[in-house]
Amino acid sequence: MWIAVCFCHLLIENGIVSFHHTHEGIHDLLLRLQEVESIRTNLFQYIEGRYNRNRIHSAIGYKTPQQME
Repeated sequence: MWIAVCFCHLLIENGIVSFHHTHEGIHDLLLRLQEVESIRTNLFQYIEGRYNRNRIHSAIGYKTPQQME
């Protein structure tokens, strides 16, 4: 978010965009950042919660961690 704010201030100082356009751009950027965080969270939950538990590991004799328990 800090980068977005600095970028928007640079644009305002240079007179390239209006306040409304800048505000709209920041809002869109924040929505995209929330989407990225949601994707990261869901991906992490899938990898840790399902994939790694069902994947066979050569270090434990080609068994899943659940089979080793």
